Amino acid sequence: MTYRRHSEYMFDKLTTPSGLPVGKREPGGSRINIQDAFLNHCRREKVGVEITMINGAVCAGTIVGFDNFVIALEQEGKQTLVFKTAIMQVDPVVFVNYIFNDAYRPDAYRHDASHERAENPDHFA
Repeated sequence: MTYRRHSEYMFDKLTTPSGLPVGKREPGGSRINIQDAFLNHCRREKVGVEITMINGAVCAGTIVGFDNFVIALEQEGKQTLVFKTAIMQVDPVVFVNYIFNDAYRPDAYRHDASHERAENPDHFA
């Protein structure tokens, strides 16, 4: 009998924007994961974040870049490099709109993104 880890069940229903399950390989061979999707969304949309460190300190700013080991934050023109091993939690300061799978979005929040672009073109520039 083959057993699956609990973490494998947690994200069975989540999909990437291309429709593949999260954690599965894209056709080009790259692997999409929740951490990268979340951080990239916050970076791309310039969503402010508060990062709580394992020692309780809080760093706030906008994500300007990240890799497997660090997150680069910018606040008031100053950049800070935060090592992921020291991070306990990343909180966006605004509501992040169900970036992983539209199926989990409450009906009240479902909308057509192209309609939003037409109403507020500067938001997506």
